[in-house]
Amino acid sequence: MRYRAVRRDKPEHAMERLVTQVGGQFGGPRDLMHLHVAVINEATSHATGEIGRPMVFEGRLLTLEMMTLLVYSHRTVSRRA
Repeated sequence: MRYRAVRRDKPEHAMERLVTQVGGQFGGPRDLMHLHVAVINEATSHATGEIGRPMVFEGRLLTLEMMTLLVYSHRTVSRRA
């Protein structure tokens, strides 16, 4: 998937790394949302509405995907225990 706002591919490896780090610190969806809000606020602080709106939308989609990865990660760890 390519982003409309920045015209780049989805950072799948970075997403997986972030989810692993959050999950490794026993973080949950709320922690992921706090990170999402901070990053989106920083990224859109200098963007125009033309670029900012797609960045927010795409950021929301990424956050949902990362929450799914986080849930999957928690399930995998709990099944091993």
